[in-house]
Amino acid sequence: MILASLLTGKPGSYKVFGFRVKFEKKTTFDTSMNYGRIFFVGHVARFCMQSRVFRYITLSYLHVFVHEMGHALAHKILTGKFTTITVFQDTCTGMNESNSNRPLPKWKNSIIFAAGPVVSVAFSSLKLIAATALVSQVSPPVACVVGAGAVVWMTGELLYAAISSLEGKGDFGAIARISDAHFCLATLTLITECALGIFFAIKLAA
Repeated sequence: MILASLLTGKPGSYKVFGFRVKFEKKTTFDTSMNYGRIFFVGHVARFCMQSRVFRYITLSYLHVFVHEMGHALAHKILTGKFTTITVFQDTCTGMNESNSNRPLPKWKNSIIFAAGPVVSVAFSSLKLIAATALVSQVSPPVACVVGAGAVVWMTGELLYAAISSLEGKGDFGAIARISDAHFCLATLTLITECALGIFFAIKLAA
């Protein structure tokens, strides 16, 4: 059942909206990022992501899936082709694979790379807004955990964007290689999205 995989990363293979989705125990690819580049904050982020309890509480595998689905949906819309999504349990990371070797226009590549973080932040923002709006209907500790998990992943996507651009790999590293203008637009979109999500959550809490 996919729910177990989304919550705990349990290995399994599924079809979701026509996409093949795999949850695997270990990755054979280098999906690591050097979080030490941003000193204390980076070391805290790396420590948290290595904690299985942290992953479960913040629904990390679900967030990785949503991130990768963002890439996959953008790829399908812009090319008409399905991709294969893989989420790795050991590193709590993911990847998209396409069978097509046809090169795409630069703007399409930039949109596809940006779509993962953008969709992930949108999902986190909705979680944060829902936790704020429903705090009187559900247990306050539950709402706090859901809201905190959303904020953690919004921050995580900003952190990931910063590190990937510094290292020249990952989504924002790829966008930076394509075009400075595309990189600036993608960065502005992500920051604005985070700000709007927090703004609406605060407005609902007021």
